Amino acid sequence: MLTFEVGGKVICLHFASHALIPLIAPAFGHLNLPNHPSNADLDVYLWDSKSTGIPMVQRPWNYDAFSHKGMIKGFDSEFVKTTYQTDRDILSVLNLKNNKAIYWVSDTQVVPYFETGAPLLGILPQWFLEEGELFVHGGAIGMEDKGVLLVGPGGSGKSTTALRCLNNLSLYYLADDYCLIDCNDPVYIHSVYCSGKLDPVQADSFSFLRPALHNPSNLDKEKALFFLYPVFAHRLLKAVPLKAIFIPQITGKGRTFLSSASPIDVFKALAPSTVLQLPGFGHKASKMIAKLVRKVPAYHINLGDDPEIVPEVIHEYMIRL
Repeated sequence: MLTFEVGGKVICLHFASHALIPLIAPAFGHLNLPNHPSNADLDVYLWDSKSTGIPMVQRPWNYDAFSHKGMIKGFDSEFVKTTYQTDRDILSVLNLKNNKAIYWVSDTQVVPYFETGAPLLGILPQWFLEEGELFVHGGAIGMEDKGVLLVGPGGSGKSTTALRCLNNLSLYYLADDYCLIDCNDPVYIHSVYCSGKLDPVQADSFSFLRPALHNPSNLDKEKALFFLYPVFAHRLLKAVPLKAIFIPQITGKGRTFLSSASPIDVFKALAPSTVLQLPGFGHKASKMIAKLVRKVPAYHINLGDDPEIVPEVIHEYMIRL
């Protein structure tokens, strides 16, 4: 059993064997609770059939029951959320009445590297949504008392911007791809995973990250996956007030600079990728995103041909907040 504090909630992972631990636990390493609380807010029971010899029960649905993002028609109710990754043979079931979930895979060999970097996406986003907190597709950086959310579609520069800030002693890291937002007053941003991903070609220019590289022998077929804990433990933040939202856009020329962005700009940059990527996200999540973008000032960060000074531009803005 491993216990983590995510977004102020205690998440307990119950592993049936040790086989899944190295594939699921490292991403939460910075949030580990060494002393297990007696009661968890959410219990997740994880196992794989190969190492335990325990099969999954026969699936009671046909293949035509699969809908968007692995949701299963007829097995997705108000209180029970079921997702199945057909290409990986991974099943997630969440019971919102008793705050318990199961995560099953046929074999640990089917768990892809990107799931190791951001595990339990079939469970955590829907559970936190019910708790009134919003998983978003975005990166996050900050100082000790304030943070900035980075939003936009894949390839817009979120990951490179967030990870490059680790090389600036004035800034800290919260997220690369997914983070958690509490939209109440004040708005808070929470780290969920201590991972980061880069295209292998990009990774060559981030030499300071090499000690945290998880998959050096697979870069011919995978993105470079970094686990920033424990190597960068002193540079990771767990939660800070959210003070601004940045929309990175790569210009590739001239200097890097900030320009104003409207709430509509932020909604367009944040909502589609968040709602489309995360199972069970729809009208409720969209309403929360709309509420968020009206509360927090936003800017375009225009990434020029001077990537090394990007953290300095962000820091100069943040010290004025």
